[in-house]
Amino acid sequence: MKISIAMTTYNGEAYIEKQIRSLLHQTRIPDEIIICDDGSSDATIDILQRILAEEGCSFCRIIKNEKNLGYRKNFKKSIGLTTGDLIFLSDQDDIWEKEKLEKIETVFEHNPHITALNSAFMLIDGADKEISYKERKGFLNHGFMKKTGGKNALIPIEYGMLLRYNISPGCTMAFRRCVKDMYLKSTKSILPHDWEINLISGMKGGCYFLNTPLIKYRIHGKNTLGMSTDDHPSVLEFKQDIDFRKASIKEKLALFSIMDRWHRRCRIDEKEMKVYNKIKRFDRLRAQAVLKHKKCAWIELFFMTCMLWDGKYIRFKSLFGDLFYTIRRAR
Repeated sequence: MKISIAMTTYNGEAYIEKQIRSLLHQTRIPDEIIICDDGSSDATIDILQRILAEEGCSFCRIIKNEKNLGYRKNFKKSIGLTTGDLIFLSDQDDIWEKEKLEKIETVFEHNPHITALNSAFMLIDGADKEISYKERKGFLNHGFMKKTGGKNALIPIEYGMLLRYNISPGCTMAFRRCVKDMYLKSTKSILPHDWEINLISGMKGGCYFLNTPLIKYRIHGKNTLGMSTDDHPSVLEFKQDIDFRKASIKEKLALFSIMDRWHRRCRIDEKEMKVYNKIKRFDRLRAQAVLKHKKCAWIELFFMTCMLWDGKYIRFKSLFGDLFYTIRRAR
């Protein structure tokens, strides 16, 4: 089984050396590493070239983008250049455990029905020190997933859960070439790339979570995602302001336009389609309430929240946050 790593970089000189060395010193050496740099103005490229020369790494390619693409399109480019049977995603500032590639490859070899696999992770700060946390009851993966499971458990992820939210950072995931091909054929780079990949896999019951920490996920001031003290100190999410709320709703509406096309081409279980239609109705009501200030939509949203509540994406705190912006008028 050929293993490729799709990595992206942008002004990552602070942490790139530790990350690239952790990729190169795996117990199972990757067959290919594709690095797409999105126009770094610091020493990122110089550091990479020096390390690759020191390591004698002939299986690593560095591609410098002529213009900045943004993280979604840059990851799409990096993924598209891979040639492996298994594709792993890598950020520029984490540290991988030495056995990550070996352990995940073994899971894929013994479970041909799995097409995308996400692993657990540890949190570290800018100085490589572990960030302690206490997992919320009924949740796994630092609040990303409303699931339960023991250490090293291999857990299937329902399509309905993926329709609500993504279950893990992309830097923890790997997927088969068949998922890559469908992603490249269908993506519009509107949704986060890792979420799209999990959704594609989840449509056929192939998305799984391995409750084994295999990377050290770094939290620092320049993360796209960062720590939040809202609800629980270990939950990773964007700041919950009106701009985020609007963007989140519009993103979900874009998701449904994509999923509708996928569903026409793929045979989806009737039970999953019922869940999908309920979640689509829920988010369209959110759009009417928050974006168009329709109070009647919020009332129906209240009853749907009672029906669909999951404590993660659909919850009463978000509902009453929506109410605030439903009755608030733009200045």
